[in-house]
Amino acid sequence: MAREVENNPHQAGEILASRGEKVIQQLSEAVRPDNAEGIHDLRVAIRRLRTAMQDLGPISDKKAGRKLNKELKAIADLAGKVRDHDVAIAVLERLASEAEAPQILLGINEMIAGRRSRRDTDHQALLTTLSPKSTEELAARIRKIAGFDEGVAMDPGLAAAVIGERCLAFLELVPSLYDPADTKRHHRLRIAAKRLRYSAELFDPLADDENSAPRLIAEMQDHLGDMHDCDVWIRTLSKNLKNYVKNAGEATPEFLAAEWLLGEFVRRRAKHYREALRLWMKWEQTGFIDSMLSTSADQSPETEIPESSTSGKVEG
Repeated sequence: MAREVENNPHQAGEILASRGEKVIQQLSEAVRPDNAEGIHDLRVAIRRLRTAMQDLGPISDKKAGRKLNKELKAIADLAGKVRDHDVAIAVLERLASEAEAPQILLGINEMIAGRRSRRDTDHQALLTTLSPKSTEELAARIRKIAGFDEGVAMDPGLAAAVIGERCLAFLELVPSLYDPADTKRHHRLRIAAKRLRYSAELFDPLADDENSAPRLIAEMQDHLGDMHDCDVWIRTLSKNLKNYVKNAGEATPEFLAAEWLLGEFVRRRAKHYREALRLWMKWEQTGFIDSMLSTSADQSPETEIPESSTSGKVEG
């Protein structure tokens, strides 16, 4: 899968520089008001740069690399808070169009207003961090790191070793798909899928192809991400409803909306879970993950495939 990339002796440095410039470009987009896509694109750009910094081998200036990685993570966390609000608002707006009871619709609109207010607060915190001066200094640090490693060649077998490690981490958590209630491990599986996808994307010269490994992994990541989003809503709504009842509160529009939304997210969560399980069953039938492991094992003698990585009889 990664032979073409490995055969280019300067690909590692070029990738690092290119991804650094993408982050710099997205910094200015993220500070624009009500630019939900700009926030999302900044998070993706940072994630891709951090993946490259980790997977392509040691940065020449290790101390500067660690400092930059920490700084990028802090920005991504702030952007993540804003992104969470954007996603929540979009979901609530879609569900509002399905609510028939006027009181429930009123309650959902109150929730949306509250989210917008919190979004403004968190976006302001991001703006403070990404002041013009701070952004200029960050851009200089990114370019300096990329400049140090611009001519660095990729180690032979690096792609195979990284992909093999990511595949095994994903496979270790796959059994959680056989327990619909194992939400914690489902969340960890989502993170493993995300890391596998971005590493595969880094090394696959055909990453943009419709049937490429990164595209297929992204589908699983989406299903698991939708499950996680529902899990967060279910926990939050359940906790709030219980507290409301405990304090003998009256049935306000927001309370009625929370009751209705809880049922909707439980239903949607089940749908996303079925989609994730069906996709995994398809991967088993096609040997998708096993093929990635076999490729990595062929290219890296140190990568070992467990005897029953993705298949085998079910034991009691």
